[in-house]
Amino acid sequence: MDLPSQLLKSEIKRGSILYHKFDYIDHSKYCLIIGENKDDYIGLFFINSNINFKLNTKQEILDLQYLLRKVDYDFLKYDSYLSCTEIKTISKSKLLNSIESKSTIFKGNLFPKHLNEILTLVRNSKVFSKFEKETFFK
Repeated sequence: MDLPSQLLKSEIKRGSILYHKFDYIDHSKYCLIIGENKDDYIGLFFINSNINFKLNTKQEILDLQYLLRKVDYDFLKYDSYLSCTEIKTISKSKLLNSIESKSTIFKGNLFPKHLNEILTLVRNSKVFSKFEKETFFK
C-alpha cells in the first residue's frame, strides 16, 4: 500500500503490519508494531510461516505464537504465525525513511479483534517483565 509521505507518521501505529528488511536478518520479513515511544517503534513481532521447532520445548513461548489466517490477511501466502516473544525496536526516522524510499512496505493493520487478543496474550505472559508490560503493552 503506497501512502503519501505526510500520512506515514499518522498511519504507522500499534497494529501496523510492515514488510521490512532488517539489518540482522538476511531477508525481508513481515512484522507488527505493538507500541512506540518518542523516538522508536516497539514490538516488531515477526510473522513466520511456521513455528520454530526449537520452541517446542518451551510452553510459555509456544503460547505466544498467534495464528494469522491468509483468508484474513491477503498479503500472506499461507496461514502464518505472529511470534510475540521478543521486543525489538526501530527508530521512527529510520523506519519512515525506509517507507518513503520503498524499502519497507506498509501492508495494513491487524483487525482490532486480533490486536486485542495479542495484547491479552502478552500482558498475561510470564515471558515479559512487569516493566515491559506497563511500558509497551499498556
